[in-house]
Amino acid sequence: AYSLALTGALWCAELDHRAYELTGGLEFAIATEDVERRWLDGEDVFAGQRRRPGDLLDEPGYKAIIDEALG
Repeated sequence: AYSLALTGALWCAELDHRAYELTGGLEFAIATEDVERRWLDGEDVFAGQRRRPGDLLDEPGYKAIIDEALG
């Protein structure tokens, strides 16, 4: 439920909602200047980072729940 809520909130805020491999993503975020501001501005700062397989929004049932809850 937490993952779905977080994914939905990020998606509705038009922020990157995809999940990344934690260790590589964290190392990149710490080493990259202004990464938070750039991400909040909509830049795809994690473009070259390894993503976790799958996307909750690719599942029609989950997408329907988010659409209903957050419209």
